[in-house]
Amino acid sequence: MIRNTAIIIAALLASGTSQAATFNAVLSGANERPNPVATRATGFGKLFLAADRNSFTVDIDFTGLSTNAVAGHVHCCASTAANGPVAIGFSVPSATTGTITGNFNLLLQSTYNATFFNTRGGGTIAGARSAFLAGLDGNLAYFNVHTSAFPGGEIRGQLGAVPEPASWAMLIAGFGLTGAAMRRRAARTPALAEIATRSGARA
Repeated sequence: MIRNTAIIIAALLASGTSQAATFNAVLSGANERPNPVATRATGFGKLFLAADRNSFTVDIDFTGLSTNAVAGHVHCCASTAANGPVAIGFSVPSATTGTITGNFNLLLQSTYNATFFNTRGGGTIAGARSAFLAGLDGNLAYFNVHTSAFPGGEIRGQLGAVPEPASWAMLIAGFGLTGAAMRRRAARTPALAEIATRSGARA
């Protein structure tokens, strides 16, 4: 029964992979590499990946930059300890405090930075899309906001997946099934032992 329940949980989690996904990032100067940036600027960003994984939207709020923002990107693919190439660029407001938004189609070559497209993507849309999604799923993508004072980036934040409510509900339900199965098994064990004892006494 427990084995069957484990299979059910795995199937439920697998079924959630086709759902829309949200990735969050907290941006700060301390996250910049190779050298952290001393700045009071901060930011918070969201990347919303469509259920078909062919498009996404971004929403990044930033405040307190030392000079006006001049560029913003999602970079891929690198850990928090390294820098990765620009994957996709954003239009940014020329301000020290503002919001970056945009909609991006992963099935268009124009969406990608040319270097990323040719090196990480192998010069194909399918390759670029696969490389970007693999980096996103592997926590190897990050937002970076650049300023004239810090052209390499003033604040950066690694993107991490946010569990969807439906996934949490399915997981909790699965654990509930497992717990119920274990309780039934525990309750049945003493009863079986008593029956065995009585049978032995009669013999």
